[in-house]
Amino acid sequence: MLLSNKTLKLTGRSDVVLNAELQLRKEMITELTFKLENRYSPKTTQYKNLADNLEKVSKMPNIFHSMIWRWEVEKQVKITVDNNTSAKTCDMKIVGRPSEIAKVKQEFN
Repeated sequence: MLLSNKTLKLTGRSDVVLNAELQLRKEMITELTFKLENRYSPKTTQYKNLADNLEKVSKMPNIFHSMIWRWEVEKQVKITVDNNTSAKTCDMKIVGRPSEIAKVKQEFN
């Protein structure tokens, strides 16, 4: 294994290299949890519209299934959605590499 200028080079037998790559990928995995929140100023139309949408989404988290499947198949990112109907929001948990987590978070924003 050789590391230079942020580039990692693995050399050796294929079974050793593949196991090392798998181990490195597992160590890169992190987790982010957040809630879908309404960040607009109260008493604005945007706040009211988003509050209504969040209430509807919290009752049907299956609306995110296509997004969850897409990220899991294409980028190996695991997204978990837990509805919180009392708070009228959803709790999100994203597990993956930091660069991919940032892209998922941006998609939710």
